[in-house]
Amino acid sequence: MDSASFGSEDRGGRRYAIQRPQVADERIGDELVVINFATGKYYGVRGAGVEIWRLLDGSFSEEEVIACWSASPAGDADIASKISHFIRLLEDEQLVSALTEPATPNWDFKQRLDTSFEPPQIDRRDDLQDYLTLDPIHDVDGSCWPDRRTLDDTGPCHRRG
Repeated sequence: MDSASFGSEDRGGRRYAIQRPQVADERIGDELVVINFATGKYYGVRGAGVEIWRLLDGSFSEEEVIACWSASPAGDADIASKISHFIRLLEDEQLVSALTEPATPNWDFKQRLDTSFEPPQIDRRDDLQDYLTLDPIHDVDGSCWPDRRTLDDTGPCHRRG
């Protein structure tokens, strides 16, 4: 499939961007860890979600991401709906957003995946939310360590304001 086939204005033709710098990611083995510092939530992404993330980061549209699995020998009949659902979830969690300016995909990322499609999985955690949303420069306690409870001007290192 060539790049000329992906110019539609529908949802599938949208290109996305990772919401950097508020979102950081790191691949660890077969899993991708994604942190949204604006919301304080972090995520474990597995299965096809790791490759979908990589392709979205390369400015691929939803249709182009789906096309990467279309020739997969052991493809799942619901690949398109599972990928679309996963991308909607990434948008809802404020991890990616649709680009408003035209973008060209990084075709160096393009590949036909020869592995079977393992549905994308994402686990959301918010148990560290208070710590991940701290401002380590300003939200400090009396010993100058980040402390969410220090919200007044009583500590010697507190510089909020």
